[in-house]
Amino acid sequence: PYVKHPVDNLGRQSGFLIPAIGQSNSKGFILGDSYYWAINRNSDAEIGGYLFSSRGWAQVADYRNIGWRYSLHAEYYGVIDEYGNPTTKQNQGGEELKVNGAVALPYGFRGVVSVDYLSSYLFRLAFGQSFTEAINSEVRSSGFISKSFDDNLLGLWMSRYQNYQSTIHGDVID
Repeated sequence: PYVKHPVDNLGRQSGFLIPAIGQSNSKGFILGDSYYWAINRNSDAEIGGYLFSSRGWAQVADYRNIGWRYSLHAEYYGVIDEYGNPTTKQNQGGEELKVNGAVALPYGFRGVVSVDYLSSYLFRLAFGQSFTEAINSEVRSSGFISKSFDDNLLGLWMSRYQNYQSTIHGDVID
């Protein structure tokens, strides 16, 4: 393996990122890597995987696309928990998908969406990427379409709110 630092200004380049190697009390030995793909001038993606020796496999993906009339950012994180929690042997695997986007629609309409899908709160508690994320039991999604007419605004707004009450499957307020 080697690291290359370009001296010329060519912009972004595709390639493998620096590997992640570590140790965790709950996940065991951690080994993983991601591939950064500079798709074109307006979009890029990162796709990777991690092995948690005490738990199983994790998959990560991140896609960004910004155009003249639209933008989209999607993040995915999932874990296949092959061994379960070391103390309870409970499978805590799951997945979370976050999507944010905006688009200029025909006839002057504008659409915006922010979606957060979480398969289970137990997954977030076990595999949250940060302390703040791990303790947050709320999952919010919303979207709207709007158009302004002179001094008036027409809008349609939709939202979904979930608050997980405990780690028991299905114990959620919608």
